[in-house]
Amino acid sequence: MSSAERDLLAKLYANSQETVFILDPKYAILVANPRAEEDTSYPVDELIGKPFQALFLEDEAPAIQTLLE
Repeated sequence: MSSAERDLLAKLYANSQETVFILDPKYAILVANPRAEEDTSYPVDELIGKPFQALFLEDEAPAIQTLLE
């Protein structure tokens, strides 16, 4: 991937109108874009390391886990 392509992807990620998370293999949040802060009310730095499932209501957790697998 060229430097220009990486720059374009970084801009798309940062300016996306959609929430974007990158998760590790155990579904902890590694990266979150600025929109994630707006949608979750957590600062991005607090989202990092948080289990993705923790962002949902307890009764939604089984369905979220199923989607992740």
